Amino acid sequence: MPHLESKIVDPATGLTVPRGAAGELCTRGHTVMLGYWDDPARTAEREGAEPLTAEAVKAFCADKLAHHKIPRYVHVVDSFPMTVTGKVRKVEMREVTVEIIGLHAAAGVRHA
Repeated sequence: MPHLESKIVDPATGLTVPRGAAGELCTRGHTVMLGYWDDPARTAEREGAEPLTAEAVKAFCADKLAHHKIPRYVHVVDSFPMTVTGKVRKVEMREVTVEIIGLHAAAGVRHA
């Protein structure tokens, strides 16, 4: 499909396997969803996966980005504010972010 990347990897190593070999299907693109369709119980299962934290994001970035490109502020949320039509409310996210950064600045916190 256009604008879609797929590969088969060895689940133990994460390395791409040769054609015809069994493995885990990994896809990237507009067809990928953040969970199981209409099945919150299955989505809540993420076996072996640790919950995402701001520290984990920064640690991941440290190995891949120059120091000055690592995000100063990372705020992990369970969900995004949505409009009635299903779009992310970016204005509301911006307002919350400004409030959070302001609180950290007032408390003297440099990195959140």
